[in-house]
Amino acid sequence: MATITSVVAVYADVSAVVAATVVVAASPAVVASFPAVVTAAALVVSATKFVLICAIIRIVFTNKQKVFNEECLKRHNYYRRKHGRNPLELEKTTIYFATKSATNLSRSCMFTADKEMAFGENLAGGNLTCTEAVDRWYKQKRKFDPKEPKSAGPYTQIIWKSTRYLGCAKTTHCLYKRLIICFYYPPGNIVEEYPVNL
Repeated sequence: MATITSVVAVYADVSAVVAATVVVAASPAVVASFPAVVTAAALVVSATKFVLICAIIRIVFTNKQKVFNEECLKRHNYYRRKHGRNPLELEKTTIYFATKSATNLSRSCMFTADKEMAFGENLAGGNLTCTEAVDRWYKQKRKFDPKEPKSAGPYTQIIWKSTRYLGCAKTTHCLYKRLIICFYYPPGNIVEEYPVNL
């Protein structure tokens, strides 16, 4: 089991310069599994008084999560290759927020996308593997209408050209045996960007 500790510093002051300090510490196992994990720090400078709020986020990636995400990644990139798209990469922050969202949906017995998140999102319910979930989303291609691009959102998110990062999670659910969620960044299905991404 590998633990990532992220320290996020945020301050609020109308006349201050908006900035943040992020320090990420990871074990060698996490670095090997997620090349995107880095250690970075940024200095926050303000000409006037500022309020500093530090939030410590502990992210635990188990081997099961790693294997599950690699399965999801493999199937996504299988379909992206069919459309000449660049392959997606797994990214720790995207995985973290997908896991957080899955937990929230499980606890609240909800099955709806979070419109407030800065990620694209696909949801699947049922006793599915991630491969089967991605297949289900891709099959929405049959409903795709170029005149109504949003007619097949799950499908278009998978092949969205500018999306680079993927993070997925699974959990139990009150209405379904299992819930699978995948987050994408940058998000797809942005109306004004359809012409250059499909």
